[in-house]
Amino acid sequence: MNYFDILHPTNYWGELKQSPGKPRPEYVSWLLEQSENSNVSAVVGVRRSGKSTILKQVIYQLITRKGVNPNNTLLVNLEDPRLIELLENANLLNLIFAFKNRADLRSKMYVVFDEIQNIPGWESIIRTLHDQEPNLKIYLTGSSAQLLGKELGTKLTGRYLTTEVFPLSFQEYKRFTKKDLKSFVQSGGFPDPVLTSNQSIQEQLLKDYYESILLRDITARYGIRDDFKLRRLSAQLFASVANQASSYRLSKDLEVSPDTILQYFNYIEDAYLGFFVPKFSQSVRKQNYNPKKFYSIDNGLQSAVSFRVLDDLGKLFENTVYLALRRAFDQIYYWQEDKEVDFVVKEKEQISYLVNASVSIKLESTRNREVESLMSGMHALQKPESILVIMEGENEVIHTEAGTIKVIEYTKLEEILSKRK
Repeated sequence: MNYFDILHPTNYWGELKQSPGKPRPEYVSWLLEQSENSNVSAVVGVRRSGKSTILKQVIYQLITRKGVNPNNTLLVNLEDPRLIELLENANLLNLIFAFKNRADLRSKMYVVFDEIQNIPGWESIIRTLHDQEPNLKIYLTGSSAQLLGKELGTKLTGRYLTTEVFPLSFQEYKRFTKKDLKSFVQSGGFPDPVLTSNQSIQEQLLKDYYESILLRDITARYGIRDDFKLRRLSAQLFASVANQASSYRLSKDLEVSPDTILQYFNYIEDAYLGFFVPKFSQSVRKQNYNPKKFYSIDNGLQSAVSFRVLDDLGKLFENTVYLALRRAFDQIYYWQEDKEVDFVVKEKEQISYLVNASVSIKLESTRNREVESLMSGMHALQKPESILVIMEGENEVIHTEAGTIKVIEYTKLEEILSKRK
């Protein structure tokens, strides 16, 4: 069996297949814009978030809308064990050479390497292709945040564009399922599970995703021989989403060093399994020393794998708000003194937003608590505006002596953030 016997069923050669999966036009249109750019386009995100389907949709659009010859497109699934076995005795350069023999060399060629981190030494190979094949547009996908930094940056400094793919936003979820916000907050946004009506199958899919991320993207990737402590740590984190995670306390519970806990934190974040939000401080040392708050990549995943069911809708909603912010920003903190602000968002060196999340502020006590917390943060951080995101209720503006608090329903938050991408 040769390369193309394996690749043919998943490519668009011959009779054109239907476009795969539900459309995610926000990602597809952005990646299509990059199709004529000479830089390598890297698409990263948690396993099963839809990266492969999005790139298939990009190739389909190139063929059907831009008139690209199907023989000038190549989709390579580097998790196919048959292909990995062939590539052990050759390499990606030989595959591209064979691909060029089938293509129309007078026109641009497009290749997708799916889960590129499975090929040892891939960085040098991609650099060689980029430098020696100017008529070849390269798309990469990977389930590791390191693709955004150390690994790509080592060989391709200034030669790549990155796109992070997340599970569905609420706008996408609503378009896919017609369900409401509460359902989204409780079930999360992994595409295949939310499109599955059988709840038992949904839960099994999510458990399988969790296992796959732990085994393939953490344990195997980092050579962890005994993952018992890693699993216990992950279980504790997922059982206490939107709470502070102290490396010192966890090290005592798990009987490992604080440095090992911090290393596991890095592995979990690198695999996009979850995120650790530092306490806001002007001192980097204090940021590193203080406990971080943990947020899960997806509420459905968290609910399916936690050893105790998180029935606190408030924590699930806070996690949802965090994910909305994280899609748009990568500098997110929490602030805490006598009161607490859930999220402090920075762009470059400036604070852009102070944000609290609350299911509802219909109760006077809840309203007062949220307003007082935001006022404390506005005073301390000298920010005259803040946002209170709610799941239920009406948009309004609250004027205080510390400044203005805009109360907005969650869908409005996604709308605001989508304009900033």
